[in-house]
Amino acid sequence: PIRRELTISVKPEAIQDAINAQLNRLRKTAKIKGFREGKVPLELIKRHYMNDVKSDVFSNLIRDTYVRALEENKIMAVGSPEIETKEGADLKEGQALTYVAKVEVFPDVEVKDLTKIKLTRKSTIITDADIAKSLENLQGNHAEMLPDEANNGPVKAGSFVTLSFDGTVDGEALPSLKGENREVEVGAKLFMEEFENNLIGMKKGETKAFDLPFSADFSEPKLAGKTANFSVTIHEFKLKKLPALDDEFAKLFKFETMPELKAKVVESLKEDREKTSREDLKENLMKSLCEANKFEVPSGLVQSQVEYLVKENVEFLKRQGFTEKMTRDYLDKNKDQLTTRAEEQVRASLILDKVAQDQKITVDPKDLDLEYTTIAGRVNIPMEQVRTMYQQDENAVRQLRYRIKEERAIEYVLAQVKVTEEKA
Repeated sequence: PIRRELTISVKPEAIQDAINAQLNRLRKTAKIKGFREGKVPLELIKRHYMNDVKSDVFSNLIRDTYVRALEENKIMAVGSPEIETKEGADLKEGQALTYVAKVEVFPDVEVKDLTKIKLTRKSTIITDADIAKSLENLQGNHAEMLPDEANNGPVKAGSFVTLSFDGTVDGEALPSLKGENREVEVGAKLFMEEFENNLIGMKKGETKAFDLPFSADFSEPKLAGKTANFSVTIHEFKLKKLPALDDEFAKLFKFETMPELKAKVVESLKEDREKTSREDLKENLMKSLCEANKFEVPSGLVQSQVEYLVKENVEFLKRQGFTEKMTRDYLDKNKDQLTTRAEEQVRASLILDKVAQDQKITVDPKDLDLEYTTIAGRVNIPMEQVRTMYQQDENAVRQLRYRIKEERAIEYVLAQVKVTEEKA
């Protein structure tokens, strides 16, 4: 359903006309010793350049006749064709050129009854417990760490301690394995879990040695697959003193009163919860649309999307400190998963394109200006500056148009499907 095979023949006289035209063009510029430019005899041009001329004519004929065949047969091709010459590849005089072009086309998408899709929207209700947790996090970020003079240990989960450590690998001391007077909340997993587990039971002033193996895919190459020898000393225990939730605390965040800060916390929680709920609903919608609308997806589009996902993953892994080898290993291991994901993304995109087409969803200059204004507010620069930046990049404008159209298609689909609100 998504592949077309065109058998195309070019008549001998059309081939000869193309060869003669190329020879005449070449004759005007060819430089051969003993002749002025433009005065070289045609037979001499043929003798010197016929092979090159035939090569150029062959490529041009394939390109031009293939494009014309697509237009005449109203074929919307995806990607480049696979060309197989059947006869006449050497362009002998009096012989036709016949070749087969195999190409993928966009599938005929018929979107199934949207009203049969059922989705659940995650609750966006903010509870008192949510508010209390957020305020607790703010308190924790501004807590004061005081010496706990009466506490000599032992260390347990939840203990706050100041410690120093040294680590070696194969006898070599590494800067990344050394720390002086670090404050650690045991069990918070700011260090490796195995490292923190080795602190349990230690007392103030105690020094402990232990070995710690690192996984083969660890982000730091010198540690990957190695075992480090650590020496850790506990210097003292700490008490975490939380600030009072009062107006003075609110002023740390540029609010006059605690109720004002609390109101802002509630507002931020609602924005985050609504965004998360929206993204989750959209993701489930895409899955449901793909499950309800099965059709073959052009491999060319899938491959392009795979390449995009690979690039996205490479950039992410690089930021995480992965080496080239670790990145290659990860991509090889997840190749099938990336291909499946790419196929579903392409399928979802084709479905939304069809919805936009059926519902005549378009994007005009006013829509772009509205989006430019939104972007300008987000990055705090004038709207005209945002518009100028986009207009200098045709591809960026095209992507923005597509995103706006896709979002409108999603809004239309969400209005058709059955969405149930999750109970809080």
